[in-house]
Amino acid sequence: MMRNIVLIAVVALAACDPSSLPSVNYRQETQQDDSFPTSGEDPHPLDLAIHSGDLDAARRLLEQGVNPNLRWGRRGDRFPLQAVLEARSYGYRIADSTESVRLLLSHRADPNARWCPYESRGNYIPGRPGCTSATAMSPLTFATIAGSRSIVEMLLEAGADPAPEDWGGATPLDYAYDEVIFELIGRKMFPDLSTRDQRALEWLARNEGSPYDTGSAHATPVSRALRQSEGIATVYWPLSPVQHEDVERRSVNRLNTLMRIGADPNQRLVRAGIDSTPLSFALWLGRYRSASVLLRSGADVNQRWCDQFAVRDFKQTSTKEPACTAPTGLTPLMWAAASGHKEGVELLLEFKADRTLKDWADRTAFDYASTPAVRELLRTDR
Repeated sequence: MMRNIVLIAVVALAACDPSSLPSVNYRQETQQDDSFPTSGEDPHPLDLAIHSGDLDAARRLLEQGVNPNLRWGRRGDRFPLQAVLEARSYGYRIADSTESVRLLLSHRADPNARWCPYESRGNYIPGRPGCTSATAMSPLTFATIAGSRSIVEMLLEAGADPAPEDWGGATPLDYAYDEVIFELIGRKMFPDLSTRDQRALEWLARNEGSPYDTGSAHATPVSRALRQSEGIATVYWPLSPVQHEDVERRSVNRLNTLMRIGADPNQRLVRAGIDSTPLSFALWLGRYRSASVLLRSGADVNQRWCDQFAVRDFKQTSTKEPACTAPTGLTPLMWAAASGHKEGVELLLEFKADRTLKDWADRTAFDYASTPAVRELLRTDR
């Protein structure tokens, strides 16, 4: 009985006029005090209904005028729409996240309500920026990372803004590995069809050399697409709901999108003394499907490079070979041969890689071959 009275009281306090729901602003006094306004540490009845997957109860509360944007928790990073999108992380019993999002948005849930995921505030990763209320993620960002086309479309129709950057300097477009989602966001950001692809590519290239790109691996849109091993597109994302899925499928999808809108498959990664190519990076990662996309899109199968992936005395080293120059650097075939990547060697030969080219020490790909199977593939008398 007492529990029912308490719940009724909470609902009464939470209810408001649906025609004039207040906007939710953040307060930021110091990093320690940074938070969204919240009415308490405990979830509200609407949150509890969402957590348990009881859409009928959630609908009744919303029809009574309960504010779908009420926040709770120490930092105010918890609210109904966030709960639906992060259900997988928290183990909530939400059977149909699409229908749950539709219900909340139809009752004026804020499609731009931002939040910092668990343990993302502060210096979660040394040397990397931490999430703040001003730079928190958006529902559109999370739905994009999750690859949920229907939710992305609903959020955009409800007025989600795809332009604001998160704490790592990325927007939903930076995270869009799904081509349909990329197109949906691109239409919203760049309505003019005649310039959409060009402007989208320029947008993705805006962070080249930014403080959030800590190495050559993140220096261009193409190289960032190859960094799907962490389930990310641009910056470290500790709670990606797709971390353990087919990461190369994500890279391939992203690369196909980039090639379609005009990205250069031969754009070199030159930064802080490092000089590499997208194809060499794909081979280093063992991403042969990604390498195939690059080659089919015009990547130079013999393009040389000199960087930390160079090989000295047929062994991988972490330093650049001093004698290596642009005309005498490694070829993709040399690297694949030295690494013993038979699949990579076969792919490169399929695209007519030149097995007779020599490096700074007068060595060919055959000299680099580290396994009998690779040596057999590279025999010039075959």
